[in-house]
Amino acid sequence: MKLGTWAYPSTASVEPPAGSGPYGDAYGDPYEIRCAVDETVRLVRDPAGSEVTSSTTLLCPPDVEVPSGARVTVRGRVATVIASRLPDAPLGGVRQRIVSLT
Repeated sequence: MKLGTWAYPSTASVEPPAGSGPYGDAYGDPYEIRCAVDETVRLVRDPAGSEVTSSTTLLCPPDVEVPSGARVTVRGRVATVIASRLPDAPLGGVRQRIVSLT
């Protein structure tokens, strides 16, 4: 089952990581994604397996790419992607990408 845009009422700006430069982390050109925003604080695992606190979770269409380490601006707040995953088992019969932010 695929959800329409009504299921993703918010937008977020994503800047993919582009390495590090002499002035710190560098990011690629920003692009907009549709998402639903959940501002519940929860513990999540980062790509290295460490437990970290996530203050915001984005639910996005499954075809959206949001890489770990990307900088995301949503609801006027800038955050970093801790983890981005596409579970094999659909949530409520609907497959969605889950993006955990700092």
